[in-house]
Amino acid sequence: AVNPPPAPPRALPKVEVKKIISLEEMIDSMAKRISQAFKMSFREFAGTSLSSAGKAERGEIIVSFLALLELVKQGIIKAEQESAHGDITLESSTVSTPSYGTK
Repeated sequence: AVNPPPAPPRALPKVEVKKIISLEEMIDSMAKRISQAFKMSFREFAGTSLSSAGKAERGEIIVSFLALLELVKQGIIKAEQESAHGDITLESSTVSTPSYGTK
C-alpha cells in the first residue's frame, strides 16, 4: 500500500505581541516609588501603568506583582494584606523610627 502525499502545511495565524515592561524595570520603578512615598497600596502602584483605555494591562499587573514579591524577598519593602482578596499595603523597609539618645 502506498501512502498518499502529505497535505501542504497550513499558514500559522498572525499574532500581535505587545511590549510589556521588563521585570527589572518594574522592580526599579516600584522600589523608587515606595522609597519616595514610604507607603502605598498595590492597587495605587499598579494603577499608575494604565493603558489608553484607562485600566491597567493584565500583563503589567502580573509583572508588578512579581516585582513586589522580589522586593519583599530581598527585604527592600514590606507587604501586608489585611484580608483575603484585599489590597496589599507596600511600605519601605528602610523607614525607621528615629531614636533620640541623651548624652
